[in-house]
Amino acid sequence: MIDEIELKKLKNDYPDFFENIPPEIMETILSEETPSKISEICIKNGVGEEEKVEKIAYQITLVLLGQLSPKELPKALEKELNLDFVIAKKIYTETDQVIFSKIKESLTILYKEEVVQEADSATIPTKTPEVAAPKKIRAKPKEKSEEKSAQPSKAETTPDTYRESTE
Repeated sequence: MIDEIELKKLKNDYPDFFENIPPEIMETILSEETPSKISEICIKNGVGEEEKVEKIAYQITLVLLGQLSPKELPKALEKELNLDFVIAKKIYTETDQVIFSKIKESLTILYKEEVVQEADSATIPTKTPEVAAPKKIRAKPKEKSEEKSAQPSKAETTPDTYRESTE
């Protein structure tokens, strides 16, 4: 973990950066717990190689720094680490529950987007789409020839009375 002196130096050297990142997110980034949680999530999902865990942590940090939208994290993990999309999605979902959910208000501020609850209970900041009102579709009136074909003919409604002898 970074100590206080190094943090003050970084804040002096990069004041714009620290002004744009909410304090709650900065605490999460600098926390000793965050790397442990990321490592646990990776191992739980079958990613135990140290190099891959570090790359996953890097991608998660990009989300925390506002450089990668949370909703893009699974795709980034799949592309950058050649992970199976199902595993990448599981890692994202757990990261969202364990790390992002605790700072979702700050992430919303950082991304200036609305946090939407997905069906799988993962929160993902997304922009609210503007949806046009649905157009009313009217059914075409049936033509007379279609109406006649829809009614059964007389032959179809009367029982078959023809009987052939069996002798």
